[in-house]
Formats: sequence, C-alpha cells, structure tokens
Amino acid sequence: MVAEENGEEGEDGTPTREEGPPQINDVDGLMSRYEDIVLGSGRSLPWLERLEIITPDRITMASVNDDLAREAAFYAQAMQSVGRAIEAFEEQGFVWRRPDDFFAEMLKSDEHMQKVSSPSLLVAP
Repeated sequence: MVAEENGEEGEDGTPTREEGPPQINDVDGLMSRYEDIVLGSGRSLPWLERLEIITPDRITMASVNDDLAREAAFYAQAMQSVGRAIEAFEEQGFVWRRPDDFFAEMLKSDEHMQKVSSPSLLVAP
C-alpha cells in the first residue's frame, strides 16, 4: 500500500490514501448485475449449462477424524454423482465419451514411449 510505504497516517492512526481517481461504489449497479448472474432469479439455465449434481444423501460418520472413512465416503458420493451425471447426459442425448478413434497429440514420440514401456526397464540391474 502506498501510504504504508510513505509512513503517512491519519489522525486515527490508519494509513492515508494518496489522491487518485475517486472510488465508486455503485451498489445499485452491482446488485443489478448480481441479479443477472444469480441462478434462480426468475431465469434458469438448462442442466447442460450448469452440470450440477446435488446428492440427496448426507454423509454420516461415526467420527469425522477418521480420515480413511471420510475419504471413502467422499469417493462413494462422487462415484454416485458421476453415475447420475452420465444418466442425465444420456437422457438428453449428449455425447460424453470420446470417440474410439480419438487422437490426442503427444509430446513424446511413439518410439520414446515404446522404450519407456519396454519390459527391459522393469528389470532391476
């Protein structure tokens, strides 16, 4: 902050602000834009635009300090949500899988990848 660098303080001990363009707090304008982007404000986006999955089941645990059980519960909940998302994609006829002949550009050559995956590299010297 510039005022802190200069060491200037106001009467109440707070750093003073250097003069510059006036700060504008257009609350009405901000709230208007906020209403435009908030979902549920009269206009609703289709599910395909939101991609939200709300799980109906709450996670209940005997102890929140059991890290393994907590992570397993999160994993199970995520897998359930993925299944529901796939069903929703298929209901709407949306293609969500890559085609079988999909080609992804690789940074390493095929020859290099064959060397790396070669069984001779798996044997310890």
